[in-house]
Formats: sequence, C-alpha cells, structure tokens
Amino acid sequence: MILVKLRLVNTCKFLYRDKIAGFGLFEVCIAVFCFLVAAIPIAGIFSFNIENSRIIHSKALTFTAANELINQIQLLNVDQLSLGTFDLGTGEGQFPKNSNNNESVIFFSELPASFFRKLTIEKVTGNFFKVTASIKTPDQPRADIEISRVFGNSRKGNRGGK
Repeated sequence: MILVKLRLVNTCKFLYRDKIAGFGLFEVCIAVFCFLVAAIPIAGIFSFNIENSRIIHSKALTFTAANELINQIQLLNVDQLSLGTFDLGTGEGQFPKNSNNNESVIFFSELPASFFRKLTIEKVTGNFFKVTASIKTPDQPRADIEISRVFGNSRKGNRGGK
C-alpha cells in the first residue's frame, strides 16, 4: 500500500514537472492581450490631453485678442467710432477708426495665420454704440469667441460701458 502511494506521487510529480517546463503560445497570447487591454485606454488619455491642450491654447489666444480689441475701443471717445464691420486680419498693426480723425487708431497684436479677427461697431441709441469683437479659427472651432459691449456717453458726459 505504501509502495503504491509512493509510486503515484512520483508519477504525479513527473507529469507535473513536464507541464510547467515553460510558457506556451496560449499563455503568451493571454499576457499580450492583458497588456493591450490596459495600454489602449492609457494611450487614449494621452491623445485626449494633447487635443485639449491645443483647444485651451486656441481659446486663450482668441479670448486675449478679443479683449484686447474691446479694451482698445473702450479708450476712445464715442464720436471717434466709425460704424460698420471691419476685417482686421491676423497681423499686428494699427487700424484707423474714423476717416475724419486719422489720429484715432487701435493697436493689436499678431495672431496665428489661421485665425480671423473681425470688429463690428453698431449704433444702438443716441450716443451708445455696440462693439463686437469676434475671433475665429477654422482649426479649432470650439475656440471661437465673440465678445460684445455697449459704450456711450451718459447724461453727465462721462464715458461708460454696459
């Protein structure tokens, strides 16, 4: 009885030793599959972050350019504003607002070549004007921005914005 048990144990050890001798193709495929299941979402996160950083950079440029235009217009007198829509391009430089007064210029900084800068000035009522600065880019449409403000003279002659 003891001899039979010993022989069975030795046989089982021998068979078991043959099966754990190395990795087979099936085990390697399972390991590669597990690695890919973990790696693909991580790669997706990195590509998502790269795209988001481009959008955030474009939003920062458009917001800064639009605020720059609005702040420049805010410094002018209301009677110096010409009505209309003006395509300002992307380059840096100055833009005259009134053909009667060539000293009235606004200065703006340069934008990347794919951006569009537009300034619209409309008369609302009396001495109040609505100024709209819109900056657009075809590369990142989610970064497009349009800022509007109303400027004018109050009854006391002080300039204000709504």
